[in-house]
Amino acid sequence: MANAPATIKDIARRLGLHHSTVSRALNYSRQIPPGTRAAVARVADELKYHPHHVARSLVLGKTGCIGLIVPSFGFISNVVVAQNLAGIGRAAEGRKYSLLFYTYSGEPLERVLEHALRQRLADGLIVIAGAVSAGMADLARQHAWPVVFFDCRGKRDDIYAVCSDNHNGCRRLIEHLATLGHRRIGAIVRDSYDAGRERLRGYHSALRSLGIPRDRALVGSLVKRTAADLCDAMLALENPPTALFCSEFRYTLLLLDHLAARGISVPRDMAVVSYDDIPLFDRIRPALTTVRQNPAELGRAAVEMLDTLIHGGTPPRRRLLVPTELVVRESCGSSAALASGKAGGEQHGELKMGHTPALAQAIANIGGGGAS
Repeated sequence: MANAPATIKDIARRLGLHHSTVSRALNYSRQIPPGTRAAVARVADELKYHPHHVARSLVLGKTGCIGLIVPSFGFISNVVVAQNLAGIGRAAEGRKYSLLFYTYSGEPLERVLEHALRQRLADGLIVIAGAVSAGMADLARQHAWPVVFFDCRGKRDDIYAVCSDNHNGCRRLIEHLATLGHRRIGAIVRDSYDAGRERLRGYHSALRSLGIPRDRALVGSLVKRTAADLCDAMLALENPPTALFCSEFRYTLLLLDHLAARGISVPRDMAVVSYDDIPLFDRIRPALTTVRQNPAELGRAAVEMLDTLIHGGTPPRRRLLVPTELVVRESCGSSAALASGKAGGEQHGELKMGHTPALAQAIANIGGGGAS
């Protein structure tokens, strides 16, 4: 047939090689000289060769797929999660992996993980979850299959995980507020998942290192109360905060709107800082001081760790922490940022955060329902 797809044997005949040599070259075997691998790749491209993945998986015992477990596709509407998925996707593509999604809605994550481990449709799994339960860790160990947990680990030492350095990122943010003269710093935190708890730990760590007394009235959990309620409770204190830290971007937007509704100017009357640097934060006024995560590096590190496990290797460490970056803009009251007029990026397309609850809520809804 004139239109029959090219095969490994066609490439072998063109180059005068044995088909097993071509097969190893296409699978990036280090036993094949680089020049031969390059020649095979060139001819494969000329012949428009595409591997038969089912046959390949039967021969090699590998599918060429990475399984990615996320709570639901709605969860992907979270801007930070979408950035992380893009980082994982680019890293997987660079290593010639396809992505196989597992999602759930209302179904226990442990059940989804067990299903994926029993199916073994992928060579390994990356699990994006707010926290790692004992059951999830036990499943990963019992099935002896490559699993990397993404930005969640807690205190476990028996799993492989890649995480943002949430603790030190938040610690530097609070220390920066202290350099601006703030001693009463409120924390509004969603502490129901690993990253949120690490951020809260960083907040307390900074206060200790600075010698600032701990005040429970200045710490509020978003698990049961809204950002507005927590803000009001702190402002009603006899000695209210002069700065507020919010652990997630979508709650920060709602907080800014609430402060505007109360006639409280940021940063003149109250400094506000946040975690997660989404593109919007350098456009709104005041431009927000935040901690920026590195989704590209998180994705690369997670795929690299999983790839090592897939090929029978042992990663150098079980938990890899990816550094974060402090981004100083106007909302913290930094004199340098306010004076420069450049802290928030270019001036066109600005969005001034007055009291616009519908807009603030719409923007905050971009955050979806998952951990960031």
